[in-house]
Amino acid sequence: MRKILPFILFACLLMLSGCLLQNEYFKEAVRGDPVYIDLGLAGSCPTGDCICMACGTNISEDPYNKFFPVSYASQLCSFSKCDQDDYVEYIKPPVKGQDRINFFMVGQGGFGEFNKANPYCNNSLRMPVKWLDSKEGLGEYPLPDADRATCFMDKGSIPVYILYSRGQAVSAERAREIAALFRDRGPVIITSEFEFNSSNPSIAANVTAQVKAMKQACPNCLIALAPLIWDNSTEFQKVVSDSGDSIDLFAFGLNSRDFSTCNPAAVYYDGMSYSQYLMFKYKKPSLWAYILFDRDYSTDRSCLWDDEALSKAYAAFYTYAPGMAASGVIGASIYSLYGIGPLYCKNCSLFNESGSPIIPVQPAWFANCQESFATRSVLPLAFSNAPGTTCLFGPRIYSYTGYSYYTDETTPVQPAASTSTFYSCDSCLVTKRPVSINIRPTIFSDDTICTKHPVLDVYSDIRDIDPAYVRANTWHESGFDECEVGTSTAPCGRVTPVLSVSDPDGNCPPYTSPAGGGHACDMGLIPTFATPEDTWDEITWTSTGEGDLELARACAGEEKFNPFNTRHNVCLGTYEIKDHIERAKKIVEDNEGRLGLTAIRSTYGEEEYMNAKGLVTLYITRTYFIGNVWASYGEQWMSAFSDYSKINRAYCTAHPDGHVCCSGTNLNSCCGSMDFINFASSEQCNDLAGITISSAHKEPVKNIPIVLSKYLGVIEKCGICNSERWEQNIEDWYASTEAVPIYS
Repeated sequence: MRKILPFILFACLLMLSGCLLQNEYFKEAVRGDPVYIDLGLAGSCPTGDCICMACGTNISEDPYNKFFPVSYASQLCSFSKCDQDDYVEYIKPPVKGQDRINFFMVGQGGFGEFNKANPYCNNSLRMPVKWLDSKEGLGEYPLPDADRATCFMDKGSIPVYILYSRGQAVSAERAREIAALFRDRGPVIITSEFEFNSSNPSIAANVTAQVKAMKQACPNCLIALAPLIWDNSTEFQKVVSDSGDSIDLFAFGLNSRDFSTCNPAAVYYDGMSYSQYLMFKYKKPSLWAYILFDRDYSTDRSCLWDDEALSKAYAAFYTYAPGMAASGVIGASIYSLYGIGPLYCKNCSLFNESGSPIIPVQPAWFANCQESFATRSVLPLAFSNAPGTTCLFGPRIYSYTGYSYYTDETTPVQPAASTSTFYSCDSCLVTKRPVSINIRPTIFSDDTICTKHPVLDVYSDIRDIDPAYVRANTWHESGFDECEVGTSTAPCGRVTPVLSVSDPDGNCPPYTSPAGGGHACDMGLIPTFATPEDTWDEITWTSTGEGDLELARACAGEEKFNPFNTRHNVCLGTYEIKDHIERAKKIVEDNEGRLGLTAIRSTYGEEEYMNAKGLVTLYITRTYFIGNVWASYGEQWMSAFSDYSKINRAYCTAHPDGHVCCSGTNLNSCCGSMDFINFASSEQCNDLAGITISSAHKEPVKNIPIVLSKYLGVIEKCGICNSERWEQNIEDWYASTEAVPIYS
């Protein structure tokens, strides 16, 4: 039997945050002996102000404003005092340029995983979270793709960036550089060094400098100080004091591994209590940047987070969401769908590596997420900054999303199904096939090409690289076979030939070079030259190979690197692809005219230019992937193309002997309107221009357009990076539903 209890629970939690607390102390509920924290509040029941999270808005055109009511792009969000009159104004139907109230945001860790999780929640998630892990940035916080933030904000979501270096690279300058990327873009949330050690004077000083530097670089960003949960030390208080108005809010995480209980109610209570403490003491709200429940023992090994406890933990979130919002929590995010990220977890996944849902945790979270965001109400962010004040103004607001309820029925055991993907914010280089480049998309019927090995999409997201290209590249190189072994007579980063190789985990058959055959070269899902770590001491490596080993070791973490382990392999493979893309971007930026892009822009316009630029970038990226082909031929290709592309029929009529293009059929085949990609890939055009391609490079160069054709096919078939498909999803949804008022 279902019980509609949100209002009762909400009222109880509001009272909990007020005068029912004894001696003006909060009690840490679950870690050993009780810990009491003096708030220093005068009087027996002080009253406070009501705070609303209000944001400026842009309004999209129909039908998009029915699904994405507002856009926060280039707007500002603030936490300001509000009374009942202010609240009434905030919840009215949004008007362009006017502030409206923001709602409690349910999030998902990993931008790419947010894209995948959203359809399981009726596309109603509103807080994507991205970890900027120094491990992924080779020693410093990686620079993110700021365009992805704009994409999310344009659809009413507020992205969160977590700076994380385990205390090893707490750089104020790097934090400033990151924040500057988002200046004037909108209300992006950026944390300081996450879960920093406030007792370390150097780290504390650097965190203070980070907060100030980020606020100065991006006044419209919301800057979050990110302590360990229940840090109330004198040192932490000093960081808060020294940071002053640069702090907009706090951010922390909930990790089941830190608790001496396997009771999810106690974990959520602890989080709400700390959020109340931060709100009442410092007058600032908080967000829960991650919630991690691991299938493992509690910190004191007194209990086990088994299937039952984990299911209750995921389902209970929606019961406690009203209390979170009342405690000044603006949003909370699940850590990871696949258990991939900077934090250790034994098994905190909701899906396995093949993309199949894990029962019962997947339905416990997503079935309740669908129910919670079905037809009724959402949670407006209005909360008190001191005990004894209620900020529950008026009726709830109605929209197409949200109705929170509690159920005591058995947790669903059938996997929660997904709806259509309404949008996806990726680091896309192409969103629509450019007509100025003569490459057609590969047509395929195998839908699993879009879904095989979700780890490809996860690491594409971590690296901020185009996931459609990573899929197309993998499809071409290994056919999505994690056991693939390529052979070659080339060194492959080694001096010592490798004539046989085995999977240390035993999941792939061993490979032995046949008599007279080449030695094992690249291996795994994304071909890598790094062999299993157990063999490294037996091999003499080139300098390039030695560098790969360091990256491979970083990808394996506490394990030994195995190229046939999909996580190890894709982690390393996407490192390499990102490096190739960054090199290609630099070449394109410096040579737009010689690559024909300037002419495309003037002839076809901005959208065509951007898509053509992306495809040319991927062409050059591919030349690096197949060896340093660009270094051998790139300069010749650009020079010849600049020369040949200018020769047209009018020129040849006036100068019949003025250019080799004007003789025979050359004008139609390699000159005039031909695009750079097809010119550089054509054996005929290379011969005509006197460019000698070595026999080892001829076939790989000819194959680059094939890879790009597969790339365009992935975009169109899978909907990855396809803006037209996302738009069509909204239009189809709108056409299939009756007009329902956003507010009533």
